[in-house]
This record gives sequence, C-alpha cells and structure tokens, in this order.
Amino acid sequence: MKSLSTAILLLAVLVNHSEAQTSVNPDWYHREGLSVGSYQTVTVQAKTLRGFTTIEVADREPREAIAKLKVARKSAIEAIKKAIAVSDGAIKASPAMIAEWGNLQKGFGMWSREAPTISPTDLDEYTAATHLCFDMTLKDLDADELAVLPHDVYSRLKKQPEFESSDLVFLYVGEVSDEQAKQATKRAYDEAFDNAKKLTALSSRSLGKLVELTAGGEGSSRYWFDLGYGNFSNDNSKSSPLANFKPLANEVFGSNPAELTRVFSVDLRFEIE
Repeated sequence: MKSLSTAILLLAVLVNHSEAQTSVNPDWYHREGLSVGSYQTVTVQAKTLRGFTTIEVADREPREAIAKLKVARKSAIEAIKKAIAVSDGAIKASPAMIAEWGNLQKGFGMWSREAPTISPTDLDEYTAATHLCFDMTLKDLDADELAVLPHDVYSRLKKQPEFESSDLVFLYVGEVSDEQAKQATKRAYDEAFDNAKKLTALSSRSLGKLVELTAGGEGSSRYWFDLGYGNFSNDNSKSSPLANFKPLANEVFGSNPAELTRVFSVDLRFEIE
C-alpha cells in the first residue's frame, strides 16, 4: 500500500486539468482495491435567451380573478411578441392558479402526502396568477452583444404596460448533442482506465478485475445535483416562475453565455493484485 500511495502522489503531476479531472480513491470507505474517476466538461454555445415572468390579477371573487387573468395573459403574450418579435410557439404559459390557495399548508414532514386544498372563505381578495416562459433565438451576436442582451430585452418589455410592475428573469440556454455526450463519456472512461493502469504500474502492482463501473452527468455518481432552473433563484416556492418550467434533458443553462457546461463522469473500481 505504501508504494501505491507514492504512485497516487505522482499522478497529481500527470493529470491534465484543462479538459478533465481525475480522482483516485475519493471515498473514505474504499480501503481496498483502486477507484479512479474522470470528469469531462463539455462547453456548449448559447442558442436561446430564455425569459421568465409572472402575471397576476386580483379580485374579490376567485372566478372573476381567473376571468381577468385570461385577458391579462393574452395581453401579456401579445406584448412579448411586439417587444421582442418571437412566435407563439416560443411562449409557454403555466396553468392558472389562485395564489392564496397554493400557499396553504400541505401537510407536515418531508414525506407527508399533500392535504386537499380548501378554499379560504374569509379573504377580501384573491390573486389569480400564471407564469410565462419565452425564448429569443440568438443569431449573429458576438460576446459583447450577448452580455448586454438581457438588459436590452428587459428594457423593451418594461416599456409595455403589461410588465411595468413585473419581475423578469433571464437565462442563456444551449444544448448538448447526443454525440457530444457519447464522446465525453468515452473520454472519461478512457482516461480513468489509462490512469488506473499507470498507477498500478508505478506501484509494481497488477490491475485486477473491474468490479464496478458508474457513469453519470454533473458528477451524479457521487453527488446529488438538481438540474432545474431553481438553482438560480432564492425563491424555492411553487409560486416562483422558475419552479414552473423545466429544461429538457439535453439543455444547459446559466447566467453567463460563455460558461454553459455539462460534466460527464465515469468511475471505475478495480481489484489490485
């Protein structure tokens, strides 16, 4: 084991951190054998600027609030199309909700079932709400123009009466292709396997049987990682517009268009002879 520890220290000099990261025996409970993991980062180009906002209408009667919301939602969608010239297909709306009902206590404990929602009868006013998500395709924009684009879109929307009092959130969105994911996973496997062979050779040991192989994204073989938009919001409630829409599995998003990355990992565990 002493010679293996020396080899592990030598590996720190051999690993290329510019494209990947390799870890050796990262888990404290793995005291026998050899575990090697490789993490490959794929950077993708921003294809879309995605905006999120909430439309709210209040009334003494919930049915009237919903009726008014329908009109306000249609008006807001038309305002988006007018301000940033997107198509109907680029705009999505969440189902309408009564905010006060959605904020009712749903039960107790992490695993409790949600209790039925009962309408409060002592409220003077009800707020009907819907969340909007809209995509603006990015074409022929350099890095400087991309950086300032959210401000420009925000300013244009704020000039519309429908959004004068609305909060707006923007994220850049790109896509990882199946081929990129396949190649990154292959590179992670090849690097992990190659480094395992180097380690055992340096330590005068032999690489034995592969007893465990785990592949994942965002280092998910070791850590839980939420890929939802909620990572970018301090508001984790269901009323947040970021909580009402989910990215596609191949989408990568963030606040910096130059840093849209997805990490692919492969962990190998071998017996050592």
